[in-house]
Amino acid sequence: GRLSSTRYTSIHCTLHSVHCTMYIVHVRLFLRQSLDPTLSSSPSYQVLGTDQEVRDYLELCFQSSQSGYCSASTPYFVLADTFDCLTLERCQEIFRYVEEKSSIFAKEAPINRNVVLRLCNDLIRRCSKSINTLFCGRIQIMLAKIFPISERSGLNLQSQFNLENITEYNKDCDETCMITQGDPSEVTFLFYKTLWSIQDYFRNPNQILNDTHWKKMEETVKEICRIFESYKHEGSVQVSNEEAYFAKFLTSERLLNLQISDSSFRRHILVQILTLFQYLTEDVKFKPTKLVLSEPRKFWIRDTTNQIFGILADTPPDGPAFLQHIKSILKYEEKWSKWKNEGCPSLAKSPDKTLQAKQKNLRRTVKSNGFI
Repeated sequence: GRLSSTRYTSIHCTLHSVHCTMYIVHVRLFLRQSLDPTLSSSPSYQVLGTDQEVRDYLELCFQSSQSGYCSASTPYFVLADTFDCLTLERCQEIFRYVEEKSSIFAKEAPINRNVVLRLCNDLIRRCSKSINTLFCGRIQIMLAKIFPISERSGLNLQSQFNLENITEYNKDCDETCMITQGDPSEVTFLFYKTLWSIQDYFRNPNQILNDTHWKKMEETVKEICRIFESYKHEGSVQVSNEEAYFAKFLTSERLLNLQISDSSFRRHILVQILTLFQYLTEDVKFKPTKLVLSEPRKFWIRDTTNQIFGILADTPPDGPAFLQHIKSILKYEEKWSKWKNEGCPSLAKSPDKTLQAKQKNLRRTVKSNGFI
């Protein structure tokens, strides 16, 4: 018998849908397979295309996706394949294209969340923590732009510490290894070990709940503050606008005098101590229940914090301004910790229903009076 018009239309729509789906799949396979001659040769897998050719090809993929010729995820799979084929040096150049497309990434991030996260995490794993710090920072900034702040993949929900971040320093040397300048009685090898030993408490503050560790930490902080107070400089200090940044300081005992003479080095150590104190005193959801400070210890932390504030204010250049910035950062850190204690709720504000009702009544009044 003949097909009814409704049945015919249904079959036609189904065939058309299948045809479109197969078409999109073929385009996706074509775009990903066409990547090989553009980027690499089969035996050596070396890059052949120039940076501009790669950018043009990626642009073609994104334009095809926006025009409906392929799925929304196709450009991201092609981009992931591209980074897999490129050396890390060239990845840094092609990543500029990703940064230029940050608005598109942010809009399509919910659909392609897993692909984008895998792409960026793979790049970070390929980077050296000591050499490619700038590129790692660019990737992290890109992720912060395209994902909301409440994205759980980027949150340390349980406040875990990086226990692998161990600071190595010389524990078996003697005074003959030290290069002293000025008064050698101040900067001794004993102070060298004291200074670098506190890094272990920054790495794992929870061990301070032990009375022995608390006493050692307290003595260490007192000695550091005493030495740093004696290194206050008078007058203004000329500092270059392009300061070098290092992810970790060198820990050679021969550099200690030079490091302590550097106000930037002293500031780093003192700010780390302030951060440690804030963790010890504030309410952190996943902090061990045993890590509850007694009133004398809280009083000592408050007193030492004020002492460090004074040292930072007296440390050039721009000591008072630097201190205000640090106080603001610590205040923001308190709010950040409170937000995490509450389970990281969404920061998106819901529409004000009262305001919406007022706007609706206003439009109704204007319309009833014949103004529109």
